[in-house]
Amino acid sequence: MSGSTKEPSLSPSLAFVVLEEWVLVEAIEGIFYGMTTLMTFSACWLIMRRGLRNSLSRFLIVIALVIMFINSTTAIVVDLIFISKRVQSLSDPEYDPTPVLIKCDVVEGVISRISYLLGDCIVVWRAWIFFDLSERRYFFRGILAICILGTTICAIIDTVVSLKQVLQGNFNQNSVIYVVPLLVTNFVATLFIAYKAWCYRRFIKATLGNTSTSSKLGRILILLVESGAVYCAVWLEFVLGVFGKTDPMTILFFDTILPHVASILPSIVIILTAVQKTQCETILQKTTGPMQFASAPLGTQGDGRNSVEQDKVINIRREDFRENGLEMTQIDKDVAIEV
Repeated sequence: MSGSTKEPSLSPSLAFVVLEEWVLVEAIEGIFYGMTTLMTFSACWLIMRRGLRNSLSRFLIVIALVIMFINSTTAIVVDLIFISKRVQSLSDPEYDPTPVLIKCDVVEGVISRISYLLGDCIVVWRAWIFFDLSERRYFFRGILAICILGTTICAIIDTVVSLKQVLQGNFNQNSVIYVVPLLVTNFVATLFIAYKAWCYRRFIKATLGNTSTSSKLGRILILLVESGAVYCAVWLEFVLGVFGKTDPMTILFFDTILPHVASILPSIVIILTAVQKTQCETILQKTTGPMQFASAPLGTQGDGRNSVEQDKVINIRREDFRENGLEMTQIDKDVAIEV
């Protein structure tokens, strides 16, 4: 949270309005923290059911989720301390909360940037593994690497600059240095995943002539695109606020919930994937082996052509996927997609 080091003298009515805004923001943060707790524990439980010893990817995902949850817990505690000291300064004009507020802003400034960076790493990693076998993988992965490297450097620079400002009594830590790179990185990664979803749909249509029935892999791709789009929309609103296009209350709201949103979205993707009866390995680990597409009956067309056999199975090799811009990286070898 941000604000001045010492509250000016306020009339009772104005002080009540300020206090009401703080209570509202903390109530909303409490809701998001509850969602973070539920989603994080559920996602970690689903992953650990699959086992961690035989998968480094699953182990790293759990570690990232736990770190982000710890950061969310720390953030809400720090915000409560921050608000309580601000309230105390309203009731006691002689009380100077500056030392405590500086400590709160230092802690929150560091942990929030760690959570944002981990969230970006997860998004970039998901896009990264989709380009495992593509002939243009160096191009796509190069862009992703540049984005995440730039975000990391900007986050470090911004953290150092923000800490210096806080120690000087300036509590406004929302700078363009780290906000814009986060938005750009998420947008690029989501755009690449959307490109893969388009390639997949085009390939299925060209191969089987039917895209009306969604597949498990198709639903995963759409889910990743949608979650990335939501995250980008949240960051875009925050960026507009940094440039002064929204009111300060909106900035305070997004500044409060963003550390929790960064933890919630990766967990939601894992949970929804499991609900769709897609193994968690589909998201977390690359696999080998061919994949089979079982075609459903197409029925008789209007021109009198006979329907295809109901149980016809089309074996699609890795080379077919590579030629059409798709890889087997994200496809579990035990999954059959019916179209």
